[in-house]
Amino acid sequence: MNLLKRIIRSHLLYASSALIFSIPVFYFVTRALCIQDVDEALEKRKKELAVQLESNRGIITRLPWQDINDNNFIYSPVIQPPGEDYFETINGKDEPFRALHSYLQMDGRIYPVVLRISLIGIEDLVQGIVITEILLLLLILGGLLWINRQQSLRIWKPFYQALEQLRKFKLDRGKDLDFMDTDITEFRDLQKAGMILTERAYQTYLQQKEFIENAAHEMQTPLASMRAILEMMIQHESLGPGLSRQVQELQDVISRVSRLNKGLLLLAKIDNNQFNEIIPLYPAGIIQKIRARLQMQLDAKKIILSEHYEDAVLQGNPVLSDILLSNLLTNAIQYAPEGGRVIINVSTGYIEIKNAGEPLPFPEERLFQRFQKGYSVSFPGGNGLGLAIVWQICETFHYRISYQYKSSFHQFTLDFSSPPES
Repeated sequence: MNLLKRIIRSHLLYASSALIFSIPVFYFVTRALCIQDVDEALEKRKKELAVQLESNRGIITRLPWQDINDNNFIYSPVIQPPGEDYFETINGKDEPFRALHSYLQMDGRIYPVVLRISLIGIEDLVQGIVITEILLLLLILGGLLWINRQQSLRIWKPFYQALEQLRKFKLDRGKDLDFMDTDITEFRDLQKAGMILTERAYQTYLQQKEFIENAAHEMQTPLASMRAILEMMIQHESLGPGLSRQVQELQDVISRVSRLNKGLLLLAKIDNNQFNEIIPLYPAGIIQKIRARLQMQLDAKKIILSEHYEDAVLQGNPVLSDILLSNLLTNAIQYAPEGGRVIINVSTGYIEIKNAGEPLPFPEERLFQRFQKGYSVSFPGGNGLGLAIVWQICETFHYRISYQYKSSFHQFTLDFSSPPES
């Protein structure tokens, strides 16, 4: 959950809790105030009834007496007062009442009286006030949330813009970051730190790339010279069997170093965007040519090859596409057991290459890292750069490469449905 949503949620939870708590409190407080007004009205009516009784003494001759509205009652006199005055809420059949139980004194006699006022109008009034107040509170709450969200989006816009630029920043492109102007100190500090960090990272990247390029180029000449000298030595007649075997081992080492050098040089060229040409390619034809080049390895390991091709079109660079598919197919043959099975499936938008084999001896997330090697008897000279090159090519042209192991098969899926960026 992002920061803005977390803040709004906190405000919403607090406001909702306050609203839910305040509604019953407001209702009972309002009702209590209205009841208090009714009680005061009943006290006032008692005094008015006493005055009415003084002016119309004929009422006491026809007790019990009640007025025409059935709200005021006078009962027959009693010997002593019934007690202190008290109020009572009566829920009648049709409507609720608030009643005052009291007494009046006249000519030395005590007359119990009951005065009533209907609460139905009071209840309607209270409900109307409460509903109006709830609507007003909801309006205020909604307005505050809307204003808070709009202000937050405006205030936090430089932060999200900086975050998006940092997310899209790529070392191989080295584009300058263009942050929005803001008067918020914390955001300016964040933008400044982002500029410094990306500049340092880009300079470090350039230094590493330059070192790899220089090292790869500088190694080519001595490696070629060493290979030529060793070939001359192994052809010399005076070379004994033991020395000949050692020279052969040196040749194998130099071959591995040479392949490593070529792999690092290729990665450097990919990073330098030296393969900009993008044309429509037919992966079925490319794979069939690669298979022909690898036929000796297929025959040597007695690999059972299953192939399915559709007329798929891949938008890519011809050199890198060949390297990409060649590395995937070479990897499948390399780690398939002798007499095992390799499956190639070319469909519209994706390519699947599967090979039987044991599970990975290391975590899957390390599969596409540089110098990550499994164990293969048939290809002992692997340098661990094949799948790293595959990953780099996919990153460059925005293909998606995925791996999974199921049913004793290693499966690589190349998704090229999205067009690459030139």
